[in-house]
Amino acid sequence: MEKFQDLHDIRTSLFVKSETLWLLSILLGIATQGIVLILPFINNNSIVTTTGFFLILFPIISSIMKELSSAYKNKGDKCRRLILYSDGLGNNISPHDLSNIRCTILGKAKLKEAPFVKPYYASNFPPGYKRLADITAESAFFTMHLARKMVFFVSFLIVLSVSILLAAVYFIYIAANSTNILTGTTNLAIVAKTVAVSMSFIFSCEIFFLWFKYNSLSNVASLVYKDCDMLRKEEAPNSIQVTQAIEEYHVSLIQSPPIPKGVYLKYKDQLNEAYRKSHYQEN
Repeated sequence: MEKFQDLHDIRTSLFVKSETLWLLSILLGIATQGIVLILPFINNNSIVTTTGFFLILFPIISSIMKELSSAYKNKGDKCRRLILYSDGLGNNISPHDLSNIRCTILGKAKLKEAPFVKPYYASNFPPGYKRLADITAESAFFTMHLARKMVFFVSFLIVLSVSILLAAVYFIYIAANSTNILTGTTNLAIVAKTVAVSMSFIFSCEIFFLWFKYNSLSNVASLVYKDCDMLRKEEAPNSIQVTQAIEEYHVSLIQSPPIPKGVYLKYKDQLNEAYRKSHYQEN
């Protein structure tokens, strides 16, 4: 049986909860943007008032979801680091840490099975800082490429979002110069509503934030991968250098949005084959 299998499953379950809440908060932002785009064409005061009330609530609900997502992510990441250090250095995880980790899923539904290719880390080195650098390099390699996939996907969303916004503004101005068959309002009112449409750009800023975070994660993972690749080639790598690389990697992961599980599942076999064929034939 895979060592730490239950911890892998607990970590996966925590990350799935974190990702679900994070995605819901993103979808809420997209829904808000969509409502703001439609709102200028609605003349019913009751609908506008009710919609405005929900638009006030949406950011609050979204913030709560993000906080809960962050809490689950921190617990899952603690589990990840315990496994990383224990596997790399060959140390047993303390009963104190094990009990706290296992208590995070008390009363919860059945654990989500970890979707990775076993064994989770395929290093051939014996326990020690050389192995720790090796398995960190493996983890950073996956993160680097998956984050790059997310950068590409978010870039597409940015282009789409900006295009929709510009098209909406252009359409409204065309309507302002026509007979106003859509709303029957004056040109001045339509121009004023254009300002409301432009507010949707505020919600698009979330997309730019995601692009920045995924790009930053990819860059940090790339540097950590290179550093750990050099360290694992040394006969006796410096423990401080290895730890510094790991902690830099850890901080970047904590500060970044989650990489959706679906993206990992789509590319894990290809990345696994490329990495293990290229590296472990050397050892």
